[in-house]
Amino acid sequence: MDIMKSVLKKHVSVEDIKRLSKDLKHILYKYDVNHKLTQDDKLVAWNALFFHPRRDEKIGVGIHEIKVGHHSSHENARCFVVQRVDGTIEDFSYHKCIHHALELIVPLEASVYESRWLNVKV
Repeated sequence: MDIMKSVLKKHVSVEDIKRLSKDLKHILYKYDVNHKLTQDDKLVAWNALFFHPRRDEKIGVGIHEIKVGHHSSHENARCFVVQRVDGTIEDFSYHKCIHHALELIVPLEASVYESRWLNVKV
């Protein structure tokens, strides 16, 4: 993980992560629920998923499509939904992706983000 952190710090800035967060929020509300993303938007979501703390579990056997959906535990909350190549689906929160990216690059910013977006008191 230390090698990953050092590589990320060299190639990904806090501003890159903030821009990614803004783009993801825009994408999440630009589509109706159950609509698959365009190739460009899918690439943005895929880049975010790279930072998810449980990305291997979320990706599973491989991604076929990414859609906008509702969170499995929070009925009205929007999230991204991965449709895997085997037909199974898994939702993911872009906030968890952004939070983990910030943890790797600038932990102090991650604490602020966590208290604002992940319902955690700091």
